[in-house]
Amino acid sequence: MRQPQAILLAAVCSTLALVVATVVGRFTLGIPLIPELISQQIFALVTPRLFTAAIRLFGVGAKWITFGLAVAGYIGGGVGLGWLYAWWLRRRGRMPSVGSGCLFGTAIWGVIMTLGMPLLGAGVFGVGLRHGAAIGAGGLFALHLLYGGLLGWLTRRAMRVVPSSTAEPAEAAPPRRALLQRVAAFPVMWCLTGLVDRLILGMGTRLAAALEVAFEGIKGLSPEVTPNEKFYTISINLFDPTINPKTWQLTLHGLVEKPLQLSLEELKALPAHEEYVTFACISNEVGGKLISNARWRGVPLRLLLEMAQLKPEARKVILRSDDGYSTGIPLERCMRPQTFLAYEMNGHQLPDSHGFPLRAVIPGYYGMKQPKWLTEIEVVADDYQGYWEERGWADEAVVKTLSRLDVPVHRAQVPVSGTPIGGIAFAGDRGIQKVEFSHDGGKTWQMATVKAPLSPYAWTLWAAELALPGRGDYVLAVRATDGQGTLQDERVSEPLPDGASGYHKRRVTGQEP
Repeated sequence: MRQPQAILLAAVCSTLALVVATVVGRFTLGIPLIPELISQQIFALVTPRLFTAAIRLFGVGAKWITFGLAVAGYIGGGVGLGWLYAWWLRRRGRMPSVGSGCLFGTAIWGVIMTLGMPLLGAGVFGVGLRHGAAIGAGGLFALHLLYGGLLGWLTRRAMRVVPSSTAEPAEAAPPRRALLQRVAAFPVMWCLTGLVDRLILGMGTRLAAALEVAFEGIKGLSPEVTPNEKFYTISINLFDPTINPKTWQLTLHGLVEKPLQLSLEELKALPAHEEYVTFACISNEVGGKLISNARWRGVPLRLLLEMAQLKPEARKVILRSDDGYSTGIPLERCMRPQTFLAYEMNGHQLPDSHGFPLRAVIPGYYGMKQPKWLTEIEVVADDYQGYWEERGWADEAVVKTLSRLDVPVHRAQVPVSGTPIGGIAFAGDRGIQKVEFSHDGGKTWQMATVKAPLSPYAWTLWAAELALPGRGDYVLAVRATDGQGTLQDERVSEPLPDGASGYHKRRVTGQEP
């Protein structure tokens, strides 16, 4: 192996060791993962319009693409710095060593702590990190010592493959096999890197959905209750929080006479509320899959606010999560009996991906107003703009009336008579009065059969038998009227800033039986 190749391999191995060690530290000790911070900062700075476009093109895979690019850039930067380290020492006629490598790693750490962390929104030395500066700065310092020391050790041996005229003449250059044997001491690092790659790819599949038999024997309709593993998930994180229920507490403070600190067991001991509630993401497109229904169980928020004894000037309630997410809810909405904090989902402990140990359930609002991983409730007198509100999304994120065609599928070839048609309709806490469908793109409408929803806050299943005038191409459409008698908005609008509107349509081809 030639010397430049050996030096490059040393830089690559040192950088990959750093990445793998950081990933392990991230999930065991809470040490910050720099590519994750980079991705999070990109998410925070991207414009809502660009965010909507990315979701439309790539779905939630957009954040994994961003993370993948950040990882690639991070690895490229580490390799480049390793090459620069070797070049600088050769230029000065010095041989690398573990000591000089550790100094080099310390210098990189210092730049990251004083310049990089503030740019990534974590503050100098990571004071704004979730686990604090001690774990963040201390952990990264140890990891960069590892990187630097390993870089110095491997680069020293790489530069001895072909002795340089300016290098120390100390030891005889080891043969190629000896160098390869030393490099082969890191197979575990490569295996871990492969596991990390599979982890990243696997997490991108959590949004996959499957339709089941649920209404009038029609195959392809959404089930009335979405299984936990099929329920859509959206969050601001690449890696969602994992919370220890034994140490977790919910804090309620602000404009109250008696601030509260409650454990999960204390919350479960309070009178519970249970209800079927449908969640819809505000970024869901017309006909999109980011909507699901489940049965939730938890404690009424009103009960907690009454226990804390609100002060007269209280107007808004801020909900804060372990991952740094927050949103503000009008006090009036929080005092409604159907607003509660859930710790169970479909009869099971709230899954980690859906906010364990506690998440908000506020019927009538889009999902952005119902945060997961709750840790803090603050009652205030002034307005409050949360994470998504500051980025241009609506503060009054009330669900718009929507309807969706589940069957038949787009561009299906169907018999002109006897073909089932159906789907779901939803209007938040307003309910659904009726659903109509059309076979001619909305020129004429027919009434569908509507199944009674599981609760006033759950979606409604609808179905009918499709009868086409004859063979040919047709455009199917659906529209719903909410429980207040207001027809679904036909105007087509994108999700930004307050949710999408428009009729869901599909093309089919009618054929004789």
